[in-house]
Amino acid sequence: MKFGVCISNFENAVFLSQLGYSYIELGLQEIADLSDDEFLNLYKACQRNPIKAEVFNSCIRRYNIVGPNVDWDNIKIYIAKAIPRAYLLGAQIIVFGSGGARRVPDRFSREIAKQQIIDFLKFIGDFSAKFNIKIAIENLNNNECNILNTVEEELEYVEKCNLANVGVLADFYHMRVENEDFNVLKKVSNKLFHVHIANSNGRFYPKNIDEDNYKDFFAVLNEIGYDKRISIEARLVAETDYENAFNVLNIFL
Repeated sequence: MKFGVCISNFENAVFLSQLGYSYIELGLQEIADLSDDEFLNLYKACQRNPIKAEVFNSCIRRYNIVGPNVDWDNIKIYIAKAIPRAYLLGAQIIVFGSGGARRVPDRFSREIAKQQIIDFLKFIGDFSAKFNIKIAIENLNNNECNILNTVEEELEYVEKCNLANVGVLADFYHMRVENEDFNVLKKVSNKLFHVHIANSNGRFYPKNIDEDNYKDFFAVLNEIGYDKRISIEARLVAETDYENAFNVLNIFL
């Protein structure tokens, strides 16, 4: 397994590499919002660093993909700009969390909402396939979004999309909040593209192996032979959190 960190830029990339991290995870919306000159500077910074931005989260923020007024014209323009930029920075995975964009409005049909999400996933999946990039659907707990709250639910969308590059992200924090059984990972093992982790008590960086149920989570990951990326998506309190978390996670390799 490879460990990475969700951060906003390449500022700490060298330091993270020295600690043993293999990649960083940036925000897709943020890089799409950059001017051409700003993106060029970011690209140059990427080339200088020992680890790359292999994963991007915050897939879409500005445009709702669910509801009565989905702006497909601007969504397509946004994706056509964001995905190539991510590719140039080294993207291999795009995380589809985007709780605000996919939230189902009050009194809006959930069946229509599901189809709208599937339509979006098919579009971004087809487009990203041109760049050999995979889309990982992220489970978000019900406090953050009112749809796609569990890994179990993700599998239904993956199957309906029926695209080789659209799969599942298992977020430990959200699974714990939703009290979802880790054994569900066995059902999605062939489509498990990515993993997020944080202490479920406050969403902080892991500090020791006994503070949360990390052991059972990694036991299932090891049982299904998961050997891809795990990103820490958590609140940073001190710079020492980076090293402490890496040491905790490295125990399970």
